[in-house]
Amino acid sequence: MEELNKTQLMLLAIFLSFITSLATGIVTVTLLEQTPVAVSQTINRVIEKTVERVVPGENKITTTIKQVFVPAEDPIASAINKSKNSFVKIELSVPSEDFSTTETTIVNLTGVFVSKDGYILAPSVLNDYASMAISVIDRNANRYRVAIVETKSKDYSVLKIDPQGKKLDTIDFAAKYPALGSQVIGYGFKSKIETLELGRIIVVDNSLSTTSPVIWSNLTVNWPLISDDGLLLGLNHRDGKITFIAEIDALLKATNLQKSKLSTDNATSTAISESQNATILEPLINIRQ
Repeated sequence: MEELNKTQLMLLAIFLSFITSLATGIVTVTLLEQTPVAVSQTINRVIEKTVERVVPGENKITTTIKQVFVPAEDPIASAINKSKNSFVKIELSVPSEDFSTTETTIVNLTGVFVSKDGYILAPSVLNDYASMAISVIDRNANRYRVAIVETKSKDYSVLKIDPQGKKLDTIDFAAKYPALGSQVIGYGFKSKIETLELGRIIVVDNSLSTTSPVIWSNLTVNWPLISDDGLLLGLNHRDGKITFIAEIDALLKATNLQKSKLSTDNATSTAISESQNATILEPLINIRQ
């Protein structure tokens, strides 16, 4: 060491420092690799931060603030949970080919309670079966025989049941027409299995009317259509065209069926346009003899 000059001593010191740093890095990496996963895992749901405030002459005060992040409920699941009790399965009892027995055929149709009095909005295809025995099954597996009270429309059918004192779950109605690109939900039954299909509004045509636009979705199901808020928009047809609840109301009025406003204990709706109140379907309908 005494034979080394200052330059050589400096180079030796740098070399020793490099060797020490390299050894420290190797040891650190080795220790990190041996650390349990649970220790190194990032906790992303609960964040704790400690705020310290020191006041002269007083004890130190430590405050711990916890911020808990709760994931929001899925809007689609929320919409279904809100409205599903209003939907019913529809069955037709049709005779066998040789008329020797009576078979129950599931026609994969879905209706929805729109009145506590037992009115059901359903696809228009049921109008072709007005002379047959039709029954519906609600969420609680209660079975009802029904009568078709509106058979002339090409866009919808109206059924009527006797609630027999049971409380019916009716659906709330959408207040506005959906905008182009907005999400819609088709909900119904296929062979007794709950099924949903998600779609979008792909056409909004105001060329024929500015108050009642022609609106189409990209869905091809013949089911009631709800918004992502769980509100009834109307009926979706297999070609994607939508018949809205306010339009159904207008058609019913045009047929001179009974007209009255929605009772206060049923589903509510505000305006389809901001300046008009939307009348809803409840006892609008008078059973035809």
